[in-house]
Amino acid sequence: MADENGEPLCLVGFHHVGPYTDAIYLYDVHDSLAVRLLGDQPGWRGGMVWRYAGRLVECVRELLALPTPTLTTPLLRRGSSAAAPHLPRLM
Repeated sequence: MADENGEPLCLVGFHHVGPYTDAIYLYDVHDSLAVRLLGDQPGWRGGMVWRYAGRLVECVRELLALPTPTLTTPLLRRGSSAAAPHLPRLM
């Protein structure tokens, strides 16, 4: 991600699994966000189904520990409650 001047804000990595996208936003090794998003599906609207904010190593560990996504995954499961006000709006 970059700001309006083209300066990098963070590094973003993602992986698609069916209608799900797992992503990590890396600001520095102590400030990261991992999310699992569900795309819109017939009959319901998608959105964030899981998130974890914290250090990079924790975010990667928690994301890799998630089960393979299915269409019955709970709508929202929160990890760390660490505040990260500068993170991009995802929904």
